[in-house]
Amino acid sequence: MKGKHLKAYNDMKKQLMAETGEDNVVLFAQNHMVKAGRLKQLAQSYIETAVTTNDEGEEEIEVTPIEPSPKLDLLMDTLQDVEGTPLLVWFDSVKFMRLAQARLDKEGTKYALIDGSMSAEKRYQAVQAFQGGEVDMILLSIHAAAEGVTLTRAPLAIDVERSWSLLLEDQRRKRNNRIGSEIHDEIRTIVLMTKDTIEEDQFADLAQKRETRDQVISPLSVS
Repeated sequence: MKGKHLKAYNDMKKQLMAETGEDNVVLFAQNHMVKAGRLKQLAQSYIETAVTTNDEGEEEIEVTPIEPSPKLDLLMDTLQDVEGTPLLVWFDSVKFMRLAQARLDKEGTKYALIDGSMSAEKRYQAVQAFQGGEVDMILLSIHAAAEGVTLTRAPLAIDVERSWSLLLEDQRRKRNNRIGSEIHDEIRTIVLMTKDTIEEDQFADLAQKRETRDQVISPLSVS
């Protein structure tokens, strides 16, 4: 991160508030859980903020990812390195996935996608387009595609974002790992992280959760 993007991240980290967007709207974090969410958003890209009114007439701040995004710069570089390889590209935030779509569309890159707004028929069509070789890349929302889809054509996955939930993380890895391991010599995952951000803490936290879970479950399985 650089410039105003880096400043917004550091201000949120230190002060639980940051001025963001062209109008310099002040974005607050009411507690440390909200702060973690805001930092995770800023680790992906700069953000635009707008004041909206909900159904109860209360004012809310809507946050939308915008450029610049060093994470998307890294993703585009990575896609060039693995061009021609069938791959899964995972997102935790649908809004950030939309920003990635805009970048891919600008580059003329073909892809399929699955998010929570799609009907069962649209999801099926997306899976068939990928599994059938019509496209080599499918963008996936962790919350929408962690279960119920088979994507074994991919020997490679790119984790653009991760969920804080270990259950969701393990479920989504099974989309190409479980059966795909019988098809491919190896299944690889490329993890993208923004340096010196909460993403490094999140990655370590998930690894610790997985280690603790395995230590508890293994003895029970043996007995």
